[in-house]
Amino acid sequence: MTAREFALRAHGSQKYGTGEPYSVHLEEVVANVRRFADLFSPGDLETLVAAAWLHDTVEDTSTTVEDLRDAFGPAVAATVSAVSNNPLLHGRELHLDTYAKIRSTERLAVALKLCDRLANVRHSWPGDTHWPHYKSDWQLFFKTLYDSSDGLEPMWDALTALIAERS
Repeated sequence: MTAREFALRAHGSQKYGTGEPYSVHLEEVVANVRRFADLFSPGDLETLVAAAWLHDTVEDTSTTVEDLRDAFGPAVAATVSAVSNNPLLHGRELHLDTYAKIRSTERLAVALKLCDRLANVRHSWPGDTHWPHYKSDWQLFFKTLYDSSDGLEPMWDALTALIAERS
């Protein structure tokens, strides 16, 4: 089973915040990964595409990190695990925990989170219930995850431009 098939089955009839099938969000995150494919080795790109399909399965379905490790290997499972929120935390504490976990792993988790945030911001707008979160979280997100030495500058530039466009 491919990562795409697994994710679509796991998310089932879930809807994205816009009311669209969840697959729309997953496809956009994968498209963002492919948009920046030249930043990654072929092996890392393969891991990142699989993780993009699966990035919300641990957080939003009954899928476990162990399920992903068994089906897709340790690199995919670790990348998805890094971007998955701790369900016991909320608000700023949740974001501090998740961002620290992402930053402490290899750059693929940062790249995955950037691709997800690009998709989320693209689908929010001033007046949307999600936009205030993305706007107010921007400084913490940037301060915690940005590292000029990780080679992800084009992704940061794209997100910075999108945040500015929405503001």
